[in-house]
Amino acid sequence: MVANNNIFQKNNIVENLGAGSYGFVVGLDNDHALKVYVGSFDPTTRGTDPGAKSDVERYGAFYEKAFGGTASVSELHVFREGKIKTPFGRDWFYAEMPKIVPYSEHMRQVHAPGAEDVSDEEVKKLVATGKLAPEDVEDFRKYKASAASRGVSKTGLVRQGRSLKEVTDRVNFEILFLKELAYLANLVDDRGAQAIAEFDPEEAYAQQHGRAFPEDHKDEIKLDSDFGAAIDTKSRGGKRAQLAEFAELLEQGNLDVIFSQEISLLDKTYAKNLFNQLKGLLKTKTLNDIRDIRGANIGFYKGREKVPIIFDY
Repeated sequence: MVANNNIFQKNNIVENLGAGSYGFVVGLDNDHALKVYVGSFDPTTRGTDPGAKSDVERYGAFYEKAFGGTASVSELHVFREGKIKTPFGRDWFYAEMPKIVPYSEHMRQVHAPGAEDVSDEEVKKLVATGKLAPEDVEDFRKYKASAASRGVSKTGLVRQGRSLKEVTDRVNFEILFLKELAYLANLVDDRGAQAIAEFDPEEAYAQQHGRAFPEDHKDEIKLDSDFGAAIDTKSRGGKRAQLAEFAELLEQGNLDVIFSQEISLLDKTYAKNLFNQLKGLLKTKTLNDIRDIRGANIGFYKGREKVPIIFDY
């Protein structure tokens, strides 16, 4: 494979940066990241596309922008992209890009610090002082990682903060909320908050599935079928539905009020910038199309911590 593919001939692989459902990412000795993938998610069939059409097109577009001088600071910069010839009878694909700090990893370090990463320096010090036997190093690392996932501090006491899983789940929920909020913002721009406040999801569903001539009601509001997992569309306990409340706040430009209620972990500036990016994406895509935008697939470049980079979806 090395002999048949130039991408493996110019730089050496120096570290493993992670793996996912469709491939893996490695670090190169030029301080770039190389993503190698064997397929991509197909939002139409909700299955796997072995030809990776959506990812190939997206990385190709990022490459053209990067070298055409039209890429913005918030877009992924792709230095090289293409196919990898394999002896397995099918092509793989690659994209070389800057190293990105995944946001879920960053959030775990901020909100659940401690045990998930044991530095080599710490291990050496423990071994040198006789507090840790060399043959116990591997078990020690596993224990520390296990403690982190349970929310246990270095002293063995349960932290008052969150476990790693709690942080990851909350980050992903807040990103899901931002996606739905961005979708709602586009709807407000198009139809206005008043029309959305008067919208009844249950009545609309009944009408859409019971009418003889649906074309007679083509101007009615139709929510994306994936909307409602993070923003409630129904009134509960005498309170207005979040759908109507947030639509009004969006029309008034009161994004800070919404964020104060719903965004507790994400950096507020980062969240606002991500919201704007998602709003742009959702002008041409559905919520299902961007369902894989989550904490593991967004991040930032070091030194630009407030600028979200969506590097996979």
